[in-house]
Amino acid sequence: MNRRFIAGARCPGCGQFDSLFIEPQAPQERVQCIDCDYSNEKPSEPEPDVNSDNAVVLQFKPTTT
Repeated sequence: MNRRFIAGARCPGCGQFDSLFIEPQAPQERVQCIDCDYSNEKPSEPEPDVNSDNAVVLQFKPTTT
C-alpha cells in the first residue's frame, strides 16, 4: 500500500503530529491516522452553499497619493 503522509498535520483524534496519511487507492479520498483509529472521508459531492443568494461582490479602488 502506498501512503501519502500529510507533513505537519495534527491528528484530531490523538493529537499526534505527522501521523495522518491519505489512502490514494480508496474510492473516496480517505485520511487516516497510524497512531489511533481516526479516519475521515472526503464527501463525494460538494455541499451547496446555503447563503449563495446573499452573496455580495465588493470592488475596491486603490487611492493614489
